[in-house]
Amino acid sequence: MTRQCCRLASNLLLWLTMTLTPLLAINVYGLTVEDYGSYTLDVGNHYYDELVLGENSTFYVKGETYIFVKRLFSEDGAKIEYIAGTGRQDNNKWLRFEVRDASAMRGTLTLIGTGANGNNGEHGKRGEDGRDVHSHHMKSKSANPGSPGQDGETGEAGENGMHIEVNIAYLPLQSYVRIISNGGDAGNGGNGGKGGKGGDGKYDRNAQDGGKGGNGSDGGKGGNGGDIRTSLLYSGNPSQEQLEELKELAKNNIVAKPGQGGEGGKGGYGGAGGKGGSNPWYHNGTSNAGANGNDGNDGSKGNPGKVPPPNVGHIPPYPPPGINAVHGNILDNQGNPILGAKVEISGYAPVITDENGFWQINDLPSGDYLITASKSGYEFSPAGFSLNDENPVVAINIPIIGKVKPATAVDHINKCISKFPDYFGTPISLVYDCRDNHYCQNTTGGSLVKLTGISVHKSERDFLFYE
Repeated sequence: MTRQCCRLASNLLLWLTMTLTPLLAINVYGLTVEDYGSYTLDVGNHYYDELVLGENSTFYVKGETYIFVKRLFSEDGAKIEYIAGTGRQDNNKWLRFEVRDASAMRGTLTLIGTGANGNNGEHGKRGEDGRDVHSHHMKSKSANPGSPGQDGETGEAGENGMHIEVNIAYLPLQSYVRIISNGGDAGNGGNGGKGGKGGDGKYDRNAQDGGKGGNGSDGGKGGNGGDIRTSLLYSGNPSQEQLEELKELAKNNIVAKPGQGGEGGKGGYGGAGGKGGSNPWYHNGTSNAGANGNDGNDGSKGNPGKVPPPNVGHIPPYPPPGINAVHGNILDNQGNPILGAKVEISGYAPVITDENGFWQINDLPSGDYLITASKSGYEFSPAGFSLNDENPVVAINIPIIGKVKPATAVDHINKCISKFPDYFGTPISLVYDCRDNHYCQNTTGGSLVKLTGISVHKSERDFLFYE
């Protein structure tokens, strides 16, 4: 039961936010960043009819920023980059970038949300030397021990990477997107200061010990990588082979690594002990050097960001003006397309997903809608959307809850057998009777004998497992 609940929760969260959000209001203006130029955007919501990013230009953001673009003109080398450190204290800073039409995009667009590195801790100061024995008006004063060295300061933690969500439609096949949101590396711990020297003995006074060295401080913790969710819909009609290549390209260009922990500071050396007096007629004593300080601990590295498989699909050309449409790609929990799912809106003819999981319903008047999907063996959640003059075309995700649990254990066992005929051969009468032991783990047994367990390894994600 626990595993099933976890799977359902994971499935609901996986693609829930991977939708091109319908636009409720838009500021009608454009923005151009010239070739090799830059522009810094304030935190908040920003809407553009047109956004032009020149070659090798940089569009800076500071955190908690939403950017919606009707039409993107982007040249090769353009970047949207978080200014590292501006949101250091905000562990949940985010960027959401949505483009309705990227057909004019050229080359590569890179989004960077990497956090700032932490500063190194300050080294501890050296302890003061102890006072030597001295006399004043025929009275001798004792020597003082050396002061301990100061402890080093802890290294600063690395900044967490920014959470990034990217939804882009009508990408040309020759263009692609890179997303990097690593955690910042932590600062090193400061070294402990050296202990002060002990005071020298003289006359009838003893020499004193040197001061203890200061302790080295711990290195900081590395920052966490940012969570990244991506939906890229390419224009035209790419082949399944092209789509697989685009999926692999997207996967290889999404990076959310953790920052490295800082090194612990070194403990300071103990101060030297004071020297005895040179006159042998007086008791001067002996002294010891101060103990060395302890080394600090190395900081731990951060956690990698969560990066679900990118949603990569295709999208047909815009419908003619005045004809509204809704479309999407239905994928399973591993990002694979689901062929043959029925998608429908009450009162309209249903459509069936193709080999890419793609579906589209045209000729819808403006209004609010509820759309559902169904296929034997799967369970989906309904999704709502709106169409209007500002949103004639909407791309929407229909969340998949998961596969439906088989009705009986026998059905499940038969599915295991048919999935792995080389292991189990052909089911004959009661040869595969599992009694009450309905569970899954790997087996290579294949002889036709009565077995006490039929199972599939847990790496086969198409199966639910009995305990």
